[in-house]
Amino acid sequence: MIIDTRDRAIFTLALGAGLRVSELVSLHLGDIRPLADGGAILEVKSGKGRKARSFKIPSRVLESVATYVEESGRTWRRQADLGDL
Repeated sequence: MIIDTRDRAIFTLALGAGLRVSELVSLHLGDIRPLADGGAILEVKSGKGRKARSFKIPSRVLESVATYVEESGRTWRRQADLGDL
């Protein structure tokens, strides 16, 4: 089975961050803010019960998403400038 970088980024983000499917499909690249320590803060704006939540995601999850962003030719900017993952 061949998994491309997009699929790997989606699975890694979903499992590594413990996201629900509804949260995953509503994410934007701007919802992920890289930190100096290699990890990142993920802002989920439409969580269960329409509650927003923020939490730290591990560096391995961020690396997977960054690889996808680089290979897709996208740039990492704030949410207002971006579409869906």
